[in-house]
Amino acid sequence: MSWLLEQPDRILSASEFHYDILEGSYAFSDPHILRDPYHERVVHKFLPRRVGAVVPSMWEELSEAIDDTWGTDTETWKEIHVFDNLMTSIPRTVNHILVGSPLCRNKVYLANMAKFATAVITASSLYLRFTPKWLKPLVGPLAAIPNNRHYRTTAELTLPIIEERLANHKRKKEDPSFEWEEPNDFISWHIALAMAEDRQDELTPDRISRRLMPINSAAIHTTAMTTTFFSSTSSPRIHQTIISTAYGMKHKEYWQRKADIGRRLAWGDAIAQILLFVRVCACRIS
Repeated sequence: MSWLLEQPDRILSASEFHYDILEGSYAFSDPHILRDPYHERVVHKFLPRRVGAVVPSMWEELSEAIDDTWGTDTETWKEIHVFDNLMTSIPRTVNHILVGSPLCRNKVYLANMAKFATAVITASSLYLRFTPKWLKPLVGPLAAIPNNRHYRTTAELTLPIIEERLANHKRKKEDPSFEWEEPNDFISWHIALAMAEDRQDELTPDRISRRLMPINSAAIHTTAMTTTFFSSTSSPRIHQTIISTAYGMKHKEYWQRKADIGRRLAWGDAIAQILLFVRVCACRIS
C-alpha cells in the first residue's frame, strides 16, 4: 500500500483513471472539471490544515441529521433502510464543509446532489461503459441529461452564495477594515487558492459551482456504500471499534498531531478510491 501511495502521477495517475472510468467528458456537466481536477488541489491544500476546526462542527451536523432521519424515539422499533437513510444524512454532512449552513440543510439542494451522484454512476457504468468510442459523442450528451438537470437545479442555489462570497473576498482585499468573517468551507478555500495562484478561470461562479459536483459525487456514494457495508456485515466488536474511533475524532485534540493527520488522510483517501473502483467493477459485472 505504501508503494502505491508513493507513485507519482506520471506512473499512476488517479486523475486519468477517474476521467476514464467516470466518463469525465460527459458525466460532470463540463469536460474540464475532471480533466483539470483543481478541486482536488484545493482539498489537499486546505483540508489537512483545517480538519481540526471543521470536524467538531461536522459532528454536530451529522448528529442533527441522524436525529432528523432516524428519529429520537427510543421506545418504539421501526424499520430503517440504511443505504437510503445515509443518502439523506451524508449529503447534509458533506455539504456542511463544502457550502456551509443553511444551504447544507436545503432539501432540494441535497436531493439533487444525491441524485447527481447516482446519475454519474448510471451514466458512466451503465450507459457509456458499453458504448463504442465512436458512438459516445452522440450517446454521451443523451446519457448525461439527468446529470446536467441536477447540476442546474443545484446551481440555482449555489451561484448566489458564490457570487456574494467573491464580492466579499474582493472587498476585504481592497478594504482590510471591512467587517466580514470568512466562512471555513470549500468555497472560501477555492477562492483563496485561485486568487493566490491567479487562476482567473477558477474564479467564475459557474466554475466554482461545478467543482462542487465531483466532490459530492465521490463523498456521498463512497461513504454511504462503506457505512452500509460495515453496518450489515461487521461483528459487534468491529462496530464498537468504529464507534470508539468516531467519538475520538470529534474532538479537536485528535487532529493536533500533524504526523497523524497525514497518515489518516492518506489511508482514508486510498480506501475510498479502492471502494470506488470495486463499486464500479460491481456495476460492470451486474
